[in-house]
Amino acid sequence: IKRIQVVVGTADTGTMDATAVQAVGAWQKLHGFTGKLLDGEFGGGSAAKSGDAQLEADIRALLEGGTVSSDSQGQVENGQSSASESETADGAGTQTQEDSEPAATGDVPTILTASKLSEAMTFNIKNHPSEEYIKLIQKEVGAPVNGKWDEATCQYIAKWQQDVCQFKKPDGQFGPSSQKKVSLAVEDSGVVIEIDKAKKYCNDHGYKYSEELDDLNGTFRTKAKEVIEGVKKVNGLIKITQTIRHPVRAAFMHYDRYKYAGNTSNVNNAVNFLKAEYGLGVTGDAKQAATALGKGTDGFGIATKTDGSYCPVGLHSNHCQGTAVDMNLQNMNAGSSIEIGGQSMTIQAGTSAAARLSNTLKKYSYTGFKWYGTEDDVHWSETGY
Repeated sequence: IKRIQVVVGTADTGTMDATAVQAVGAWQKLHGFTGKLLDGEFGGGSAAKSGDAQLEADIRALLEGGTVSSDSQGQVENGQSSASESETADGAGTQTQEDSEPAATGDVPTILTASKLSEAMTFNIKNHPSEEYIKLIQKEVGAPVNGKWDEATCQYIAKWQQDVCQFKKPDGQFGPSSQKKVSLAVEDSGVVIEIDKAKKYCNDHGYKYSEELDDLNGTFRTKAKEVIEGVKKVNGLIKITQTIRHPVRAAFMHYDRYKYAGNTSNVNNAVNFLKAEYGLGVTGDAKQAATALGKGTDGFGIATKTDGSYCPVGLHSNHCQGTAVDMNLQNMNAGSSIEIGGQSMTIQAGTSAAARLSNTLKKYSYTGFKWYGTEDDVHWSETGY
């Protein structure tokens, strides 16, 4: 329990009390859990998201053959989960199996009739050919993970639609309605897979991307660490999504987003920049990477203004200079005390956790770490841009 509490950023008391459960729920929300996934129960799905391989392995071992107290995630009897665990996507979403082994959920469900099963197979094969993406779906719905479309996977999808999504007419087809119900790892029809490939292309060519504070530069690195350390000490939740962004990545994002928007001027700016600075044409693998990064930017709502238009990416942005960090922030309670850089502060009021932190830093004249604002509320930089 203490290890779980450390992961979710609450006091490691060793007791799964109401405060700890609320912290788990807030942590799940921060990591993209929605609906029945957002249940405050630290089961298999949460363990997979934790980034702690040993914790995940230990929880999976318990789910397969041990007993777990009901105040944390329900009884586990004879190696199989009880309803409280198996009927939530937190447990069913990443059942305790290796990629080549069947899910530990007993017999294959029989939700679909033969004709509906045939329709589901046809739809899924046509719309989701990627083996990597199929594996993500299978893990999400608790099916045997083999990267192939089969009747068992379609039946597991139907059961997941019925039990987790509460669809009145589960059809076993992993379409838009189902995609809206899944965890962030399976979001947006395979975009994650494409982005992963784009990141690999960029990293293989030295176009660096990082989520590490140590990759930031100079004074801003110190400021970012001070602020984040202070937030964590008051049980604030922070998920860093980006620090360094190589200029080539920024140009790729420009290229695809503005091409889609029909903004020829900015498309040409990106093309000219890539050619002049790096001798790189937006063709072949480079174009594929640009398209994936642009699609991810749009698909996850990154850098989009409240009126639906685009925020500027910046070919020479603070991210490219190592003086910006993108981070999701929760649990900043107005009126609470916080210490940042040795200075005691009272958290100010605001419409969001980010706004409350920003208002606090302004109130106490803390400089060099500024919020962009509601139009890109994860973005903090040295200048505010």
